[in-house]
Formats: sequence, C-alpha cells, structure tokens
Amino acid sequence: MVPKRRWTSLVAVGVLLATSGFNEAWGQTAGPRLQMSTRDWDFGQIWTGDPCTTEVELKNIGDATLKILNVRTSCGCAVAEPGKRVLAPGESDSMTVTYDSKKNVKVVKQYVTITTNDAVEPEIRFQMHGEVWNVFDALPHPALALGKVQPNSQKSKSIDLISNLKEKAYPKLRPLGSDVPFEVELEEVEPGKKYRLKARIKPPLKLGNNHVKAVIETGVERLPTMSIGVSARAMDRVSVWPEKLRVVPSQKKRGTRTIRIYYLEGEPIEVTEILCDLPNTTVQKLARQKPTELSEFAALPLRISVPAYLDFPDAGALVEIHTNASDPRLRKFVVPIDKVDPQEQKRKAQQSKKPG
Repeated sequence: MVPKRRWTSLVAVGVLLATSGFNEAWGQTAGPRLQMSTRDWDFGQIWTGDPCTTEVELKNIGDATLKILNVRTSCGCAVAEPGKRVLAPGESDSMTVTYDSKKNVKVVKQYVTITTNDAVEPEIRFQMHGEVWNVFDALPHPALALGKVQPNSQKSKSIDLISNLKEKAYPKLRPLGSDVPFEVELEEVEPGKKYRLKARIKPPLKLGNNHVKAVIETGVERLPTMSIGVSARAMDRVSVWPEKLRVVPSQKKRGTRTIRIYYLEGEPIEVTEILCDLPNTTVQKLARQKPTELSEFAALPLRISVPAYLDFPDAGALVEIHTNASDPRLRKFVVPIDKVDPQEQKRKAQQSKKPG
C-alpha cells in the first residue's frame, strides 16, 4: 500500500506532466514551439571589415504549425533573416545572422528578437557579442566634429590615429577637393604607429551643416581605406535648435521638449514672447548655458510641455518665439511640432518602392 504522503507526491507529478503540454506519443509539445540551436553567438575578436556571419538552426518541436511573425534586430548594424517563415511540426530550417563589422564599434553587444505564434514563449532573444578591432583607433573621438560655429570661424581640431597592427603601417590622406570647407592634413607623430589628423575651417561657411569625409589610405590589405567625418554647423548670430520637434507613439503621457536659443555670449538676447497653438501648454525658461568645446554660442533653453501622442493633433502644432535681437531677421522663429509614427513612415516607404 502506498503511503498517503507518497501518493500525494505522485499525483502532483502527474498533474505537472498533464499540464506541461508534452505529447509522449509523438515526442512533441502541444502547439507550435520554437527551439533554437543556440541563443548566444560570441564571434570573438575580429578586424573592422572582416566578414561576420553565422547560421542558427530553428526547429519546430511542437505538434502544430509554427509561424515566425517578426524578426527584428537591436540596431541597423545587424541583419537576421530566417530561410522560412512557416515550419511544420518537426521541421527545421536555418536563420542567417550577419553583423556589419564596419560600424566602428569596438565592444559589440546586440540582439535579435524573434516573435512567433509559440504561446509558451512568443518572443525569443538571440544575443551576439564580441570585439571589433580597427586597423587604426581614432582617439579621443572617431570623428572631427567642430560643433556649432559662426560662419567666419577658423576653429580647428585634431585626433590621433594609433595603429593596432604588429607591423608598421604608413597611412596617407587622400587629397580633398578645393571646394571643401575644411583644410585637412595628416602628420606623422610616431613612424609606423601614431599619426595626427588635423582639420581647420576655411571661412566663410554656409549656414547649416557642413560635412566632408577625410579618406585615409591605410596601406593595409584587409582595410585599404578608412573614413573620418569632418563637420561643423554654421549658425547665425541668433538661432533656434532644433528647428523642428516631433511627438512619437512611445510618448504615452504628457512630456517635455527643449528648444535652445543660441546667441553670441557678448550679445545676450531675451525672449520677449512665446506663442503656441496647443491648449494647456506651458513654457519654462531654464538656466543659461555658456559656450562649450562643441559650441561657440551661449544658449537659453526653453522647456515646452507637449501632450501624449494620442492626444496630439494630427495636423501638428507651431511654437512661435520672439526675441529682442537687434537684427530684425532674428526676432521671430517658428518651430513646428509634428506628430510622427516612424513605423508607419517606414511601411509607406516600402510600399512606394513596390512595382505597380
């Protein structure tokens, strides 16, 4: 006779097996179930530009058709594409995962999220990680960003290029056109090992973004060239940034946006009036900000409250800012606030590319 305590234990095990969805007759679980050969990919240490691809087996271990509803990556640097989107019970297929090693990220940690009709685990996350070494490290920054400047600025900046190769490397700067708004030069600091890339603005700059790619010919076969961005944003004596705001679906409740009025520190300005066609909108003036390494201008920040996405008007809204600038052109700025759904924009863009 089985003791009562043991009988209770056996009943509990029986209930567990009955509710686990395990089909002993077929060796499958009830409903569609996704099983991956691995959920982790450590690609180790590679060089910038090296191919970086793996194959992951996807198997339906359930007793109903498995549908892969969506596959998304955590950044544009990775692509994941399953061979098939529908798997019959017991069927297997592979998913190709590729990481773009030219993205100039040294320590990589990204994800692929797979959404299926698996009721037990509808989302599975696959992780990829490793290190990508550049032939040359650009320090302290990977680009020469001169920031917000006056059109007549002669600002300059430099970064160091340090080789990670065991053998010596002798890079050369590809000549830039005569019409570019920067003077760029490459000088040797430590032969075969360390070089300095310098950029200086050639005034006058056009208002807005000024940008050029400085191409370095490395002399190394695995990565023959590398590009360093050189940029500056030329601004008027009084400017507003950003020039446009937007509200997106992730804003579930009332939030805030910041607009900055940039001005020359020796010519301070005041905001005399702010108008907005949104009801119940408040504006708060924040503490003035001094010029920084990335801005030759001082700034007066304005914090504006905006409704949640669902409460925001489809037609958008306008913020009108008036200043006491001496130049009449710079006394009034209008900043639109747009209601934007990035996913809907992407879907429409894809549809417009389809033939017919």
